[in-house]
This record gives sequence, structure tokens and C-alpha cells, in this order.
Amino acid sequence: MLAVAIGVGLAASIAIVLWMEQLPARQRATAERVKHTLEVLGQTERLRTDLATAASEGHGFIIDRTTDSSARFEAAGSATTKDLVLLRALTVDNPRQQLAIDRLEPLIERRVSVLRAVIHRLLAGDDEGAMAIIRSKNGRALNDQIVTMLDEIRQEEQDLLRSRGKAAERAAQTIVGGLILCGTLVAASVLFTVALLVFRRRESEHVEQLRAVNIELEQRVERRTAALAESETLFRVLAERSSDLISRVAADGARTYMSPVGERIFGHGIDVLMGANLTTFIHPDDQATIIGMQQRLLRDGTEEAGAELRVLNPERGIVWIEVSARSLINETTGACEGYVSVSRDVTERRVAEEVRTSVEARYRLLADNASDVIKCLDLSGTIVYVSPSIWAMTGEKPEDVLGSKLTAGVHPDDIERVEQVVEPLLNGSSERSSATYRRRHWAGHWIWVEATIGLARNEETGAPASLILSLRDITDRQRQQDDLR
Repeated sequence: MLAVAIGVGLAASIAIVLWMEQLPARQRATAERVKHTLEVLGQTERLRTDLATAASEGHGFIIDRTTDSSARFEAAGSATTKDLVLLRALTVDNPRQQLAIDRLEPLIERRVSVLRAVIHRLLAGDDEGAMAIIRSKNGRALNDQIVTMLDEIRQEEQDLLRSRGKAAERAAQTIVGGLILCGTLVAASVLFTVALLVFRRRESEHVEQLRAVNIELEQRVERRTAALAESETLFRVLAERSSDLISRVAADGARTYMSPVGERIFGHGIDVLMGANLTTFIHPDDQATIIGMQQRLLRDGTEEAGAELRVLNPERGIVWIEVSARSLINETTGACEGYVSVSRDVTERRVAEEVRTSVEARYRLLADNASDVIKCLDLSGTIVYVSPSIWAMTGEKPEDVLGSKLTAGVHPDDIERVEQVVEPLLNGSSERSSATYRRRHWAGHWIWVEATIGLARNEETGAPASLILSLRDITDRQRQQDDLR
């Protein structure tokens, strides 16, 4: 029995020594895996930071249009490319992360390309083209997709970190259990007692080391969480300084955020609007429109929707808003998690359109009932409108004249003079002119007409837009002048 006990004690001692040798190796392997995971998390945050810097510098260039902003934007754009290369290298052993990076890389390239296109158009003086890109919302939609995918990559690494921690804990527990079992078998032997004391001392040291590693990991996670909270605060500040109303609605229809602009548009405090059904503040004729739009976004799978609605503001009366909304789709489950909407106050534009329509209607009424012939020409000299009185002057129907050139029917000897009078108006160097020339009557004879020509400019840009002609038959007056001669 003594020999058996000694043999069991020796076997247990050997097993203890082997397990003790494996413990540091496993600890080092665990530490390396944890370090690698933290490097991936750090690289993900650097990519997020550099992308935010590129967007910030791009927006800064739109505001101040300095070469410094453009250079900083290009530097940040290059940094995002390097960040992606490093992130791909760090996750080469993780197929899921590689697939996520494959989807993320073209989105970031498109995001940087959109900002670069805006900067290049502004540098080229094409402000209208740059604003068209900005209004297309492509940049904002790409940014939302990129943030979502970066969050998924970060979540994947955090899950991996927790999984590796649990695996290390289970491995340590297994080793500890084996040591305890061996210690029980050789409890009567001095060798086992000595081995057990050594093991407990070393176990205490390893536990302390593991505790120190866990404390460091917790501190790093806390710092990362604080950095993410700061980033979220920055995005909220940008939203709250926007001149448009930004709102977010959850999948159940509950509103979770509304920017301060909502108070000016709806005429009520944000606290009131957040707890109320906004449909009650919409004009009755438009309520079905907004309900249908929400239905399409939350239930029918529509990704984008938009509409113009009337808001019943208690102080301003009717306020017209232009709403553009996009659903938030979970790429993993495909489920709709709500939608984000951007609403712009377009009341001034709608009022201006109504006034313009009213004025145009009055002018057309005057033109249709005037005795003189009124013509409207585009900048190519093509007639786009002629009043009904053309029939009394030339015997032609208005529809027969539409689409013809100004010089159509003009006496060959007078065409050059008419073109010389019109040319300064077309290039914008003159506002008003007049000409007297002969024009063929439908019956075949020539009549004398006196034309007063005015230039109409675009109300917003001031550029030449069209020509307005007023024609009067002066055949009798011209004959009297010829008789006097």
C-alpha cells in the first residue's frame, strides 16, 4: 500500500508539475489573444475617428473654403485608407470580420468620394453642383451605414473578448480542479503536501496576475465606453445645431428624439411634442399622407419616403414642411428598427410659388385680352407663347405661330435689323429695345408692325430668362408718313 500510495503520489506530483507548466503557457496565450482583440478595437476606433475628421474637414471646407481644410480632408481620407488596411490585417484570422470589412470598405470610399466631389466642385466654382450633391443626402445615408457597420465590428470584437475571457476562466478552473484531485490522492504523503503548498503559492500568484489583467481590461473598456459616449454627444450637438428638424422614431412608432427646431416649426415645446401624436398637429387634409408614409416605412419595408405637409402652428398659422425619411434596417435580421426623418421649413418657398402663380395668371389674362399682340420667346428666339390677338393682326392662329422663330414672316430686308435689336437683349447687355419692321400677313400682303421688346430675368439668379414682345399694327401710320414724303 505504501508503494501504491507513493506511486499515486508521484503520479499526482508529475501531473501537478505538468499542469503547472501549462498554466503560464495558457495564460500567455490568453493574454496575447486579449491584446490582439484590444488592438482590433483600438484600430476600429481610429478608423471611426479619422472618418469623422474627414467629414468634419469636408464640412469645414464648405464653410470657409480654405486650402488648409482641403489639405486636412485629404490627409484624413488617406488615414482612413491606412486604417482599413491595418484593420484587415489584424482580423485576417476572422472570416466574419473580413466579410464585414469587405462591405465597409466601398462605403467608406464612396463617403470620402462624395465629400471630395463637393470640394472639387466648390474649387471649380460649381456651387450649384456642390449643393446638388449635398441635397441628395447620399453623404448622410452613407455615414449612417458606416457607423452601423463599425458598431457591428466593435460588438463582434467585444463578444470575442468576453468569450476568450470565459474560455480562460474555464481552463484555469479545469487546471485547479485537477490539482485539487491530485492533492487529495497524495494527502498522506509529504511529497504531496509540499507539492500542494508550492501549487497554492503559485496559484495565488497566477490569480493575482489574472485579476490584474481583468482590472486593466475593465479600465480599457470603461475608457472606450467614455470615448464612444463623447462621440455620440458630438453627433447630437451637430444635429441640434442643424437648421432642419431631425427626428427619430422607433419600430413601435414611439418618438425617441427630436431636435430643437421642432419648437419653431410646430409652435410647441419639445417636451410636449415628444409625448404627443404629431398627426394631431398636421392639417386634416395631410394627415392621411403622413400616416401612409409611416406605414410604408415601419410595416411595408419601404426604405425611403418623403412628402410636403402643412403644420398647424398656433402662432405662425400654416407652416409648410418638406419631409424626407429613411428606415433603419438591421442588416443581421433584416427587421425595421424605426426611421429617421429630416423636415425642412419651406413655407417661404410655397408662398412665393403661390404668389408667382397668381401673378402669372393675371398677366396671362391681360395678354389674352389685350389688343396688341403679346409674344414670349425663350433665349433661342423660339416663340413659346402668343396672345389670341395675333389672329386680328396677321390672320394666323396662335397654335400655328408657337414653336416658330422671331424672324419667321419678317420681310427679308428687315431680318438683319431685327436680329441686331434682339442680340443685346439675349446676352443681357440691354434691358429694353424697340424696332419697326414689315411682316407678312396670312393673306400674302405686308403690314408694318412696331415691336417693343423687354428682357425678363430669373428672379433668383438675375440671368436672362426670356423675351417679352408687344406688337402693334402701324400700317396706316406708316402709309401716312410715306404720303407726306
